[in-house]
Amino acid sequence: MLRPFVPICLFLIVAGSLSAAPQYGGLQVTLSADALAISGIRPGTELVVFGESLQTERAMLVRRQFMERIADADQDGKHHFKPRGGVPLRSLWVVVDLSTGATAVAIPEQYDGTHEEIAPDALQKGTGEAVLALDASYRGAHLMLVRPGAGAWTLRRSDEDHGYESGVSYRAERSTSLNGSPPAAPSLHELEPGDILASVDLARREVRTFQVSR
Repeated sequence: MLRPFVPICLFLIVAGSLSAAPQYGGLQVTLSADALAISGIRPGTELVVFGESLQTERAMLVRRQFMERIADADQDGKHHFKPRGGVPLRSLWVVVDLSTGATAVAIPEQYDGTHEEIAPDALQKGTGEAVLALDASYRGAHLMLVRPGAGAWTLRRSDEDHGYESGVSYRAERSTSLNGSPPAAPSLHELEPGDILASVDLARREVRTFQVSR
């Protein structure tokens, strides 16, 4: 059974000031022009920052994707994360506690992005044990799987047909692991209680998330 995250409101990037964003599970993220200010971090835990940005640099359009492990080194419950290229208007961000699965979503309000629940019927089973299939609306999405206490992985689309003709399929062996996680993602055919999927899609201006109920 899939349990959607509680919706998280959007907020405005204001030059020279910070606005607090609502949080899920204790985490809170505030965006500025060049950084994510993360608070509510549990002592001794590590986080993954997952996101995507798009901006013009030197007359060229530059797209960046992020999946980075961070830690609260001084254990004050806060971390200031400065992504390469800063936090442009066209960007989407998800922060997940790697121990508990607590999650926060951040989107610049002027980007007019949304945080949506993943509908249960969007997740489909493929024909192989290592296959995860989603409906066709995820075709342009950047996808991450987090298994709290085990690791995090970005998932790449498979070019093969695995029994879900109208959608998008992913295979565990085509995953990229977060530093310190096992090299390959676990079996995607049966997600475990507590697993989190997060997708960011700049073309749709959308973050979508869900967590498998415990």
